[in-house]
Amino acid sequence: MRDKYADLPDYVKAGHFKKLNKYKESLRKDPKLKSLFIEATLRCNEHCVHCGSNCGDLVLKDEVEDKQIIEALEILKEDLILESEPLPFISVTGGEPLLRKGLCDMMRQIHDMGYKWGMTTNGTLITEEVAKGLKNAGMYSVSISLDGYGKTHDEFRQKEGAYEEALKGFDNLIKAEIPVCMITTVVHKKNIGELDSIYEELVLHKVKNWRIINVEPIGRACKNKEIMLDSKDYKYVIDYIASRSDDANMDVIYSCNHYLGLPNERKVRPWYFFCRAGIQVASIQYNGDICACLDIERRPEFNYGNIKKDRIYDVWKNGFRVFREHKEEKSEMCKKCPEKENCQGGGYHTWDFETNNPRICMPKELDII
Repeated sequence: MRDKYADLPDYVKAGHFKKLNKYKESLRKDPKLKSLFIEATLRCNEHCVHCGSNCGDLVLKDEVEDKQIIEALEILKEDLILESEPLPFISVTGGEPLLRKGLCDMMRQIHDMGYKWGMTTNGTLITEEVAKGLKNAGMYSVSISLDGYGKTHDEFRQKEGAYEEALKGFDNLIKAEIPVCMITTVVHKKNIGELDSIYEELVLHKVKNWRIINVEPIGRACKNKEIMLDSKDYKYVIDYIASRSDDANMDVIYSCNHYLGLPNERKVRPWYFFCRAGIQVASIQYNGDICACLDIERRPEFNYGNIKKDRIYDVWKNGFRVFREHKEEKSEMCKKCPEKENCQGGGYHTWDFETNNPRICMPKELDII
């Protein structure tokens, strides 16, 4: 029988995955906080049909205050210094983060503490003045969502003019000289045929980093099944990204969502998959609650504290136990899989905690198993 991995590059066959799996195991025993997400708000000026957090025109009475976030990060810095650990990268997200009044002022103070930070945004509120404010606040990186070409984007995000506003926002960030400016595209049934058109638009706007992900069975997407992809679509997306792996105009990569099987892993991104939730990643929700990853189903047992009363580092050291176990061993679907060691059940954000099975198995969709 022909070895299905016979054509893999030497750096894969040399055992890199074994090294990575050993590293992942060490993190389960000694987690390292590398990324801390701050959910600035759940309010949003768009109403995306795939939104994992069901954001929109919400009235929120329990948003955590700026001073509470700043104080929590000051204490975290003190704790990390005592442990001789580096500060995590701060990723600001939402909802639409720029709907939080005074965001730039808060982030400037956080930056002055020594934290490096970036933001995910829909881009529609980024005027030249806002872009300059973000630059002055020390923003290092930004990702703007573009989920279709022209009207497809507007319809997907249910906001007329959102496409042009997002691109204008991106241009303003480039003018403000934000170091890393990225476009992220969620591929769904209605835009999968538009990737070349989107690409040509991004070239015109001098985009250097394009991150492509597939729509996921989470949040509102579960109620809009007509946008979900099938196996043929997944294969097309992977092949499309791989075809642009040596693109001279921009870096085109697949995001961190899923394990894709050894034949695909390094074709579409410069790293191997592993879900970092609870072993390298933690988050602060809009109300101060501390959790692993903001895309993961929000269950009471995954709330490990609140920054209003708990030290983030204490929570990090003593919480997140479920994310430091082998979830694939609990799954009838996963535990007999030949890719179990590398995949480990995929990302926690698409894990069904009721059935202990993945909602999507990408190796199966891609005919790897």
